[in-house]
Amino acid sequence: KVTLSVANHISQMAKAYNAISQDDYRFNSDDEVYQYLEVYSWRASIEEDLRNVVDKNFQVARLSGRFALLENADGSYRESSLQEQKAIIAEAQQWLSQQLPRGVSVTPFGDMMIATEVNDSIIQGQITSLVLAVIAVLVVVSIAFRSLKFGGLSLIPVLIAIGINFGVMGFFGIPLNIATALVSTIAIGIGIDDAIHFISAYQLNALANGQRQTVLEKTYHSAGRAIIYTTLALVGGYLIMLASSFTPVIYFGLLNIVTIFFATLATLLVLPAILLWLPPLNAPPSAAYQQPQPLAADTENTLVEGDKL
Repeated sequence: KVTLSVANHISQMAKAYNAISQDDYRFNSDDEVYQYLEVYSWRASIEEDLRNVVDKNFQVARLSGRFALLENADGSYRESSLQEQKAIIAEAQQWLSQQLPRGVSVTPFGDMMIATEVNDSIIQGQITSLVLAVIAVLVVVSIAFRSLKFGGLSLIPVLIAIGINFGVMGFFGIPLNIATALVSTIAIGIGIDDAIHFISAYQLNALANGQRQTVLEKTYHSAGRAIIYTTLALVGGYLIMLASSFTPVIYFGLLNIVTIFFATLATLLVLPAILLWLPPLNAPPSAAYQQPQPLAADTENTLVEGDKL
């Protein structure tokens, strides 16, 4: 980390006057600082020299910092994340508040603070949107299936995929930022499609055969294959992002692959297990799932005899 303030200018001046080469120069008293400021004020360009570190009345001082690359355990370097920068700023603000005299306040500012606030706002908005999206999907799917039970079942693969997504981010230290926050929203769209497809096929097969084991086998042969093919196509598309040189794009592609994979896995493994555990399936009253019932034998004979008459 590199810092710059009015103290750097005064310290550089003191070292030049006293022919001192050491980097860390400490003043003996406040009067010494005032003397150097008095001498420095003789320069005609003092306001231009110090305009980035202090106002012309010497009432407001600016302490600027630049975050350098951080060294990893293996000797490589990386850029500091917004979370790390935010923690350093908070620690510095707390230290300055304790060290500065009474009446002197500290206010953080700069591009980093703007980026942090924007990032926090977007993440908070994504969390709110995620909750609202889950509720909206539950309502819409429940209406479509005319069953709150199937609406809740369709959300299980989505919630599992989202939970694993955040778990992978925490385990590998992937930062939560604008790019990675969007993955959960994408997981809802992908995971709910697979669940709806599987449950719809399960319901249609259940009308023809009441044995749930047989129904699941037929569902795997029809909807299961389509879900796997769709997953492979989506994963193949996101694999291209892993070749990017921009780290957020790599994280975005990787997390989407993880989310899609576990959403599909939950749809094909967890969802059928729950369907087997639940009570026997009751066919929904929706016309889309109703099939014409054959006429009884005696009714058919009656109609034929009536025709002959």
